[in-house]
Amino acid sequence: MHKNFLKMRDVYVPIAIFKKWHRQISADLHFDPVPIEVK
Repeated sequence: MHKNFLKMRDVYVPIAIFKKWHRQISADLHFDPVPIEVK
């Protein structure tokens, strides 16, 4: 059980980081450059 949890975590964390990165890139591509104030 613990090994499975660690394996899931090792997969989930990079996916979460990638989604955050992808969302940032998409925002940069699809919207005019504006000062980033709201996070």
